Amino acid sequence: MARSKNPLADTWPLLLIGTGFSAIALAALIIAALHLINHLRAETWVEHPAVLESIGESHSPAAGQRLNSERTTRLEGRYHYQWQGRELTGERLSFSTIHAYNLDDFDLQLAEHLGEPGSAITIRVNPAAPAESVAFAGIRWAEVGACLLFVFGMGSGGLFFFYAVFAKGRPRKLTGRGATPVRVHGVTVIVMWLLAPLFGLIAWLLWRDGHPLWAAALALQWPLTLNASVAWLRQRR
Repeated sequence: MARSKNPLADTWPLLLIGTGFSAIALAALIIAALHLINHLRAETWVEHPAVLESIGESHSPAAGQRLNSERTTRLEGRYHYQWQGRELTGERLSFSTIHAYNLDDFDLQLAEHLGEPGSAITIRVNPAAPAESVAFAGIRWAEVGACLLFVFGMGSGGLFFFYAVFAKGRPRKLTGRGATPVRVHGVTVIVMWLLAPLFGLIAWLLWRDGHPLWAAALALQWPLTLNASVAWLRQRR
């Protein structure tokens, strides 16, 4: 008697690769989301005077790299301020969490914005927790954009491999011309509507910060979601 073939024997590599792609996409999404959430939180904080104590580049060279490599620099600093008679210090210059890696000139612009040690600067302080503060609450769009590219790229790759696993062996319905009809799944529509507020928020922030073209590109997600919803409703008739 022939042994029944285990379906997982052929699909587990696809599941493994799809899981890896999805994990990278999820990590990138968390980094981008935390950046935006921290920025929105800081918008509700109060501006407060402070004095910059120190500022400089911190190097984290990889194996074989020189200490003066520009690819691994990160701007770090320290400032102090008074709050209701308390002397407090802060070391968070911005909400950026990744090193430069020649991504943009954010560190250079931030250094110019803060000035030299001893300069008076304006920070944002959380009035509910005065020890929490940030020197610059703006968004580093290159970092957020790079993370979102990973989300879409790796996320699409993960969905492709998962689809290859779960669609394997299913019969395909053909039209009169022999082509496989394109169907819109309800889960896809739900996910698109769940992402619509996020895309709308990012588009508004981009528009506010002077990036209208990128804002318009992200705003296209709304008509695409409406189009998918209409197509799904027509399928159910």
